[in-house]
Amino acid sequence: MANPAKLTVTDLTLDAATAQPAVDTIDTNGTVPIDADDIDGAAAGRLVIEVVEPNTRALTVKVLAGDNPPAVCSGVGDLEVAVAQNSGKIIGPLESARFMQNDGTIQLTFTGTGGAAAAQVRTYLLPKA
Repeated sequence: MANPAKLTVTDLTLDAATAQPAVDTIDTNGTVPIDADDIDGAAAGRLVIEVVEPNTRALTVKVLAGDNPPAVCSGVGDLEVAVAQNSGKIIGPLESARFMQNDGTIQLTFTGTGGAAAAQVRTYLLPKA
């Protein structure tokens, strides 16, 4: 199998309920983008990523530092998040000034501990309040 070409972003609506979306399945070590078609630079600050490890092996998720420009704070570096076996993490909201690539994507790298990464990922865009 292979990782998705990009992560699917679900827009949440203010004062409403949204059905839980299907997961994007990660089953290989590698990098997967969140595409500019799904968010704009200003919206990155409302982007939240849910990562669940389905009892296979621990993994590390990195949100890669962006390109300068547009990411003027890219010098802060990557955001590295450890996800233990059979657990989950919520990542974000993310700062576009740190993570936006010059092609308009935000890049996430998934690396399994001692083997291929295994994760279920949902990506949400919080509404403007």
